[in-house]
Amino acid sequence: MPIAETVEILADCIAESNTPLSPWERTLCDALKQLPDFRDRHALDEWETLFHDAWDAGSNAAENLNLYFSTSQLFYLVFELVQSNLYTAFPAGGPLGELNVLVHKLTVQNAISVPPNLDVSEW
Repeated sequence: MPIAETVEILADCIAESNTPLSPWERTLCDALKQLPDFRDRHALDEWETLFHDAWDAGSNAAENLNLYFSTSQLFYLVFELVQSNLYTAFPAGGPLGELNVLVHKLTVQNAISVPPNLDVSEW
């Protein structure tokens, strides 16, 4: 499964473990889950803008200040996994190492179940 589908799975895992999501968290999750569609349309730059706009819209809202370092931050970590590889060829081992760190944060530090054998070797 390519990185876009891996992002979609990770977003679902975070959402399922942190229900109910706030409106801002739901927006971030939905933005992440749209990555496969944007990939298929060759519009990764538009997806990046979509996520940044969602993040910026909620991160400054007073009602979200207490959420800033919780579920929303986990969604941002998933975004960072992709962002570092948006406009370059995949370096050998780079995204896999980043995925392993992210999975550790999700599973060990946040008790979020993540399926095994996630793949980030291609879009």
